[in-house]
Amino acid sequence: MMRDVAIIGAAAAPVQKRAPSIRELALRASVDALADARLEHVDAIVVGSMASGEFTGQHHLGPLVADQLHLTPVPALRVEAACASGSAAFHVAHVAIASGMYDSALVTGVERMSGVSTAVASRILAGAADYEYEVEQGASFVGLNAMVMRRYLSDFDVGHDQLIQFAVNAHRNALTSPHALLKASVTVDEAMSSRVVADPVRLYDCSPICDGAASIVLAADEVAQDYDEAVWVRGAGLATDTMSFHDRSDLLTLDASRIAAERALEQAQMAVDDVDVYEIHDAFTVMTPLILESLGLYPKGEGWRAASDGEIALDGRVPISTFGGLKARGHPVGATGMYQLVEATHQLRGEAGSNQVPAAHTALVQNMGGTGSTIAIHILEATR
Repeated sequence: MMRDVAIIGAAAAPVQKRAPSIRELALRASVDALADARLEHVDAIVVGSMASGEFTGQHHLGPLVADQLHLTPVPALRVEAACASGSAAFHVAHVAIASGMYDSALVTGVERMSGVSTAVASRILAGAADYEYEVEQGASFVGLNAMVMRRYLSDFDVGHDQLIQFAVNAHRNALTSPHALLKASVTVDEAMSSRVVADPVRLYDCSPICDGAASIVLAADEVAQDYDEAVWVRGAGLATDTMSFHDRSDLLTLDASRIAAERALEQAQMAVDDVDVYEIHDAFTVMTPLILESLGLYPKGEGWRAASDGEIALDGRVPISTFGGLKARGHPVGATGMYQLVEATHQLRGEAGSNQVPAAHTALVQNMGGTGSTIAIHILEATR
C-alpha cells in the first residue's frame, strides 16, 4: 500500500546568467525550501542535474548539497534524465517516500550553464539526443527541433506567426514573475523578426541558456497532515520513447507524454480537463502544441489554436507558462522540472501574486528530456 505524499516546502532562486557557482545556486534554493517547510533535517536528498560535470566540472552533487547543508550522513544522490532531470529527481523522492523507505526528502534541481561558450553548451545539450546516430552525423539539438517545426508547419498548414504566439504569452507572464530571466514583453512582429537560429526556428522560438536552482521538500502523510498549506502529489507518470527520430513511427506524436499523462491521471482519478493549471515543457514553440495534443487537450494538428484562441492566458481554459515557462523564465535544464513544480505549488497555495490563476486547485506538470525521449508528469492538488 503506497502512502500519500505532499509538498510541504518550495522555493526557487532567480534564474540568471553568470551565477557565482553551482554550489551557491543549489544551497540557496535548498535552504529556502527547508525554511518554507519549517524543517532543519530530512531523511534523504535527491539532486536533479543534466550535466553539472560538463558545465562546471562538479560531479557528485548529492553529497555536495548534503555537506553544504550540514546534513551528512543523510543519503544523497544525483538523478539525470537530460532536461527532465528535475522532475525525475522528484519522481525518485516521491516513490521513496510513498514506499515507506523515508518520511521526508529534499529535492533540488540545479544547473549552471553560462560558464561555457554557446558552442560548448550546444554540444553538451546535444547529449540529450542520440549522440551516435544523430549528433555525430551533424544534427544539433536546435536542428532536431527545427526538423519537427518544419514538419508541423507543413503537415498542418500552420503559419509560423501562429506558433510564435506561445512565446508572446510566456513573455507576458514573465513580466511579473519573481524569478524569470527575460522580463521583457514581445510582440508577434518582433518575435518573427528575430534572427534565424536553425531554419525555421528563430531566436524567440527558443528558451535561453541560463543558471538556476529550485527545491521542494516532500513528506509522507503523517508528517504533511500538520501543514495546512500542503500540496498533495495525486499522480505520477514516467515514460520513455525512442532516442532517435528515425526510429519513431510519427515525428509529430509524443507517445511518452501521452502514456505518462494517462498513468498520472489514472492514479489521480482525474480527467485532463479537470486540471486548472498546466506547466509544460515549452523549450521550443513547436513543442507546446505537440504537448497539448499529447495530453488530449486538443486533437492532433490543432494544438496551435490554443494560442490563437487565447485559451492559454492566466484566466483561460488551459493556462500555461504561468511564470514565463521555459521560454521566458529560463531553462536551466536540470533545474527546469523543479521550477515547474515550485511554480505549480505557488499557484495551488494561492501565492502566485500577479501570476495567479483564478481558483487554482489542481495542476499538471509535464517535463521533457531530449526530444520526447523521457517524459515525467505529476498531478498536484491543493487539498486532500
